[in-house]
Amino acid sequence: MTDATFWTLGSGVTLSSDGDIGTLAGTTSSNGASQTVPGSLLTNTYPNLIVRAKSADGTSRNLDVLVTYTSGSSTFTMTNLATTWQPFTFPLTASKTISSVKFQNQSASGSILIDFTYPFKETLTLPSVRSPIVLRKHRNIVEIPIIQREGGLQQDLGSLSAEITVSGHLITTQAYTADQWWYILNGLTLETGTIQADGNPTWQWFQSDQIGAKVMIVDWIPQQPMGRTQFWDYALVLKKFDVNSETLMNDIGPITY
Repeated sequence: MTDATFWTLGSGVTLSSDGDIGTLAGTTSSNGASQTVPGSLLTNTYPNLIVRAKSADGTSRNLDVLVTYTSGSSTFTMTNLATTWQPFTFPLTASKTISSVKFQNQSASGSILIDFTYPFKETLTLPSVRSPIVLRKHRNIVEIPIIQREGGLQQDLGSLSAEITVSGHLITTQAYTADQWWYILNGLTLETGTIQADGNPTWQWFQSDQIGAKVMIVDWIPQQPMGRTQFWDYALVLKKFDVNSETLMNDIGPITY
């Protein structure tokens, strides 16, 4: 999430936020919006940075991301920001301590929307997803019974955050053995309870062909079929994490109803 109160702005730069999405404008090759990274994050532990952004008005723009270490820096470019949200992953220089992150040097005037900036350990490609990925969006329609009435009255109480269910097999991959996958996913479930500097729980970015969302793991269900080794079944239930009230979950551009 992009909270404007955590960022320091250069001359002529503006950054506003609804508590989740930041709207950035006015950056130059030297002036931008920078944030000090809390703690002493080592790039050997967190070797990657992911940023999700798009153009506010559809005009194609580029935007630089300057990562400053306690010694040295790296500059990355998010290219062709347009109408759809794009996650960009950048490799950080090894054996460094991250000091700050700065957005600067937009290629054209106007506004750019920033969803999040997130140092992370690794991209996990789930092994052997054998079943269709299920997204369940539940609306709270409460039925109120009326004495002697055939059929009740309905009241709409809003909706719950979407749940995504992924299931398949834990098998040995190039990255990890089946046993290691078991404990890695268990560790991610426990990590959700860690509160971050912005006051939010630890969430993960989930990406499939159709779904891109900030999620928290709510159910981790490994299964050990008898007589098998290094080949386990699993199900993972993810809860979509939204700071503000949910709007149309759409990553493919404008849709008219």
